[in-house]
Amino acid sequence: MAVELCEACGENPPTVHYVEVVGGEKRTRAVCDACLSDKGFVIDPGVIQQAADHLVEHMQEILGTGPAIDPLPTQPQSLVISACSGCGLSWDDFKENSRFGCAACYAHFQVEVDGVLERLHGATLHRGRIPKHAEERADRRERSTEIRAELDDAIRSEDYERAARLRDALRTLGSDQEPGVGTL
Repeated sequence: MAVELCEACGENPPTVHYVEVVGGEKRTRAVCDACLSDKGFVIDPGVIQQAADHLVEHMQEILGTGPAIDPLPTQPQSLVISACSGCGLSWDDFKENSRFGCAACYAHFQVEVDGVLERLHGATLHRGRIPKHAEERADRRERSTEIRAELDDAIRSEDYERAARLRDALRTLGSDQEPGVGTL
């Protein structure tokens, strides 16, 4: 039996099956979480929790360990996330103008924004770039620290020839730096 793969990317196993109606024709689609997000669907964790609670209550009723409840609603609940409690901005409003309405939006839409950032940039944490000259200075500083540790080791072991070579290497490294910086 062949393993089912996401219909959109063809790489990941599908985690969501949904019905798409186009021109009156129904088609069941199977997609992974990433492709579902790409299509603009956002699953509200509250809806999932409600469905899970409903399932647990039905199981309790069947097993005789809980109260009887009404059957599941025939109309599926919306999978759209709720609006920000601070300003009332919806996720669709944010997608339309790319601006949050208040500071509370950042916390309210964090899961969705993290998903978008992960897809666009490959990470949710910005590390920034280092200018070329600063990177070179950092490399020299790191190399200098390594040479100083070796020099201390050579002096402790009374290997004075090696210590002299390391001292010279430190001086050369220091002379490559900007004037007055790190010279011995």
